[in-house]
Amino acid sequence: MRKLCSGVAALLSGFALLGGAPAPGAAAPGAVPLVAHYPMEPDPTDGKRLPDAGPLKLHGRVGAGAGLGDGGHKGKALLLSGNGDSTARVSQPGLIARLGDRMTVTAWVRMDAYPQGRDAGLLAKRSGNVPTPFALSVGRDGKLGFEGYNGLGWENLFTGPNAAPRGAWFHLAFTYRAGGKAVFYVNGKPVASRNASRALAANDQDLVFGRDPYRGAFAGALDEVRLYAGALTPEQVALDMAGTLRTRVAAENDFPDPTHPVLLALARYDMPRGFTQGYGRTRHTARRAPGPDAVDWPVITWKGKPVFEKDGEERVDVPLRDGGEARPLFQQPGDEVLSPGNHWFRPLQWRWGQRYVYTTDRTARSWHNDYELWTFHVLIRGAGAGDVKNVVLTVGGKTVYRNAGPLRSLTLLLPQNEAGKPYALSVGGRGPIRFDAGLRPVTP
Repeated sequence: MRKLCSGVAALLSGFALLGGAPAPGAAAPGAVPLVAHYPMEPDPTDGKRLPDAGPLKLHGRVGAGAGLGDGGHKGKALLLSGNGDSTARVSQPGLIARLGDRMTVTAWVRMDAYPQGRDAGLLAKRSGNVPTPFALSVGRDGKLGFEGYNGLGWENLFTGPNAAPRGAWFHLAFTYRAGGKAVFYVNGKPVASRNASRALAANDQDLVFGRDPYRGAFAGALDEVRLYAGALTPEQVALDMAGTLRTRVAAENDFPDPTHPVLLALARYDMPRGFTQGYGRTRHTARRAPGPDAVDWPVITWKGKPVFEKDGEERVDVPLRDGGEARPLFQQPGDEVLSPGNHWFRPLQWRWGQRYVYTTDRTARSWHNDYELWTFHVLIRGAGAGDVKNVVLTVGGKTVYRNAGPLRSLTLLLPQNEAGKPYALSVGGRGPIRFDAGLRPVTP
C-alpha cells in the first residue's frame, strides 16, 4: 500500500558475382546485400535439408509433406501439396531476423490452383501472436497480399485480383523501405504500392515457406527465393528476375539498430480510470488549462530535450534492448530517463518475439508501447483574484517552471522527485518552500 507524501499538497563484406553468391573480397559498387538465397537444389547427403546457397548459410528443413523435386523454374523446386506439414522452415534465421527497415523478398512461384478457402501463405516470418515483419500470401481470386507490423499498427498491401497467374511460373518481388514505399512486382512490373510509414517489427521467429498461422497452406512450387537487406529498385528487380543482380554479403551494418515506438504520457494520479486488467492506462492523461485557474506542469526532458511541450502525450522512437542488456531487473546506465525525478524505462525484446516497455519505477506504469508517468498536484491559491504571480519552481538547483501570472489559482502537476532532491517553490517573491511530491511506501 502507498500513500501521498506530505508537502505543499497531497502529492557483416564480399566480392560480388553476377547472378550468384558473393565470394570473399571487396564488394562491387552498387552491389545489393544478400541475406539468403534458396535455389531449392537438394543436398545429396540430406534430402530434407533446405540449402542456403548464400554466404551466410542459413539452411532450413523441408517438412514431411513437402519436397525438393523436378519441375522448377531453374532445376529443382520446393514442391508444396497444400496439405499437412507441406512447408519448409528456417529455424535459425540469423540476419533474416533483422529484416524490417528496408528489405526485398523475391521468388519464382507456380500456383497449381487458387486457394479455395482462406488465403494461402507463401512466405511468412511469424508464428502465432507475435510482431511480424512480413507475411506474403495469395488469395482465392489471385490477389497477392502483404502484412507487416510496425510497432504501432499494420502495414498492409494487396494487389487487385488475378495478379498471380495460375499454372505457370511467374517472378514475384516485394520491396519495403521505411519512410518510402512498399511495392509488389509481378514479372518485373509493379502491380501495387503504398506508403511505408515505419520500420517493421523484426523478430527471431522461423521463416516459413508455404504456410502462415493465420492463412491456409499453399499448393504449388517455389524456386530461387532470395532475401535482401535493401529495397530493390525496379531496375534491380528486373536484374534479379534475369539472375544477373550484383550482390555482396549482408553485414550487421546493413541493418539500422532496431527501435521501438513508445507513447509517453503524463497522467494524473488523482484521476484514476476504471479497472484495466493491466492492459491499459491506469490514470487519465494530464491536460493543461489556461487561467485564471490554470493547470500546468514543469519542463520535463528526455535525452536532454523537452517533451510534453504541446500536451500530455508524446510518441518517441527508442533503441530496443535485447539479450543481456534487456534482462536486468533494475535501472541500468543505458536506460531511458525522464527528468526531473529520474523516471526510467527500457523497451526490450520480450518472450515469443514480443516487445515490451519495462520499468520498476513505482510512480509509472508500462506495457507494450506505453509508458505512463504519474504526476501529483500542488494547488497554489491566494486570497485575491490575481494573487498568484511570479511562480518559480526549481529542483536540484535547476529552474524547471516559471509563470509570471497573475492567476487566481495554479495547479502544478509534478512527477515524483528523487530522494534528497526536493522541489523548491517561490510565489510572488516569497519562499522558497521545499517539499517532496509523490508516493512513499507505507512503513509498518
